[in-house]
Amino acid sequence: EAQVWPSPSNAWQPPDRLSESDDAVLSPNTPWQSTPLPHARPRSVARGGDAWQEPPDVLWYRMTLPASALAPTPQGARLYIPRWQTMGTVAIYVDGAVAWQARGSRVWNGFNHPVWIDLAGKFPPGSNPVVHVRMASLKGIGGALSTVWAGSAESLTPGWHARSLVQRYLLGFARGAYLLLGLGAFGVWLMLGRQRADSMYLVFFLMSVFHTLSTLQYLVGDESFGIPDAWFSWLTLVGTFGSSVCSFYFLCLIQNTPRRRWGRALVGYVAAIWLVTLPVWGMDQTSVLPLLRLALVPPSLLILWVAVLGAWRQRNWRNVLLAAWILASFPVGFHDLALQRYHDVESIYLTPYVYLGLFTMFLWIATTRYNRALTVAEQANATLAERLAEQQQALAETHARLRSAE
Repeated sequence: EAQVWPSPSNAWQPPDRLSESDDAVLSPNTPWQSTPLPHARPRSVARGGDAWQEPPDVLWYRMTLPASALAPTPQGARLYIPRWQTMGTVAIYVDGAVAWQARGSRVWNGFNHPVWIDLAGKFPPGSNPVVHVRMASLKGIGGALSTVWAGSAESLTPGWHARSLVQRYLLGFARGAYLLLGLGAFGVWLMLGRQRADSMYLVFFLMSVFHTLSTLQYLVGDESFGIPDAWFSWLTLVGTFGSSVCSFYFLCLIQNTPRRRWGRALVGYVAAIWLVTLPVWGMDQTSVLPLLRLALVPPSLLILWVAVLGAWRQRNWRNVLLAAWILASFPVGFHDLALQRYHDVESIYLTPYVYLGLFTMFLWIATTRYNRALTVAEQANATLAERLAEQQQALAETHARLRSAE
């Protein structure tokens, strides 16, 4: 558990030391209240406009580490926080000094990266250091803090490595690998020529690019990408809606059923959203984020309808598997929406892995089709060789008869 206190502070930037804070966080008269961890404040829609120019909602957490957490070990003590999330700034203080703080921007601030603080050798054995967490959030947006762990590095490292793997590294490595494969597919599409090459190569490339853009928000770490928040949000939006378009055309190719009218309607719908949400119009995307999430419903329903219809009509393993996977993506999406509203804050965002699974099936099916095409080509070559041998034998017999007649 922890103690919490809503601060009247008007500062976004956390102080370097608690003694420099503009509130009464160190005062003995501060009315701290105990609360269990994880802890979350309700989230509402940001007001947009000049909301970032207004003072933040600041909440302090205070925890006293037990002396047993700092017991001498070969690797020393660590402080581990699986997850925190808000739109704003976060700083962690150990015995009054900043030990860690979120970097990047106030929107894309590394919320998906677990916190790992080295406490080795900083405190004498038997002491009880006090940990403060300062969370400054956009008004009305709320925030959440997971459980906080303190102890030896030997006991906490496995959990930290596992959490870092599923939240950061696995997603980043997979995206990088698929992006390279997509670039290779694009090269094949260019070399073979657009008239003769299978269009799945182009869809593969576009899907790899859009999926990479859609997952940038989960990969931002302690430092930002150097892109303004408005354009960064727009890029992730482009990736999310572009992935829907690629999924639609992928299903059409797998089912060998072109749906040109629906395809043109989907492309027009997505292009309109891209155009309307361009940062050049001055739209604050944090204020329309729920509306943008609702805008994903029509493309998702269209993709589900196409997948289920193809599975019902063709009834082969590829279409049935794709339909089942897309159908399963809906509860996963609801899970992630609940996580963004700070329900079950220690859970994992699963939507990137749904797309990752769809991308893997795309690669598998494309490879299967390629191998089948090679098999057909080999059989055609064998048939052609047999026919050529028959023609050669018939020609030899004809030539022998001519010689006999001569």
